Amino acid sequence: MFENGNMVNRFLEYWRSSGHQRFGFLYGRYEVYDGVPLGVRAVITAIYEPLQETSKDSVQLIFPDPHEAIVDELAYRLGIGRIGSIFTDLIPDDKRSDTRSVIHHRGHMNTFF
Repeated sequence: MFENGNMVNRFLEYWRSSGHQRFGFLYGRYEVYDGVPLGVRAVITAIYEPLQETSKDSVQLIFPDPHEAIVDELAYRLGIGRIGSIFTDLIPDDKRSDTRSVIHHRGHMNTFF
């Protein structure tokens, strides 16, 4: 669960404006979720986008990341941690006039990363 829905929109804005893919680390915490028995959910507080080289078909992270230790220390002090990742894998639908339209090519269990 994202604490703020605009967080994902800001992450996607890079793809919308450049056509390049993007990668980020998810920071947050786990909490009890009463919606299912023994439920636990991840609550995402922030997305950190490390240094990276991007294109329309790829993302390459730049190592070492000079900001990684600072980001992890700040997260620790805020009571959150790195709990996942997020990335785009989008192809624009050039046939539609809406610049935010994408081709849906991930429709079944054999089409995921």
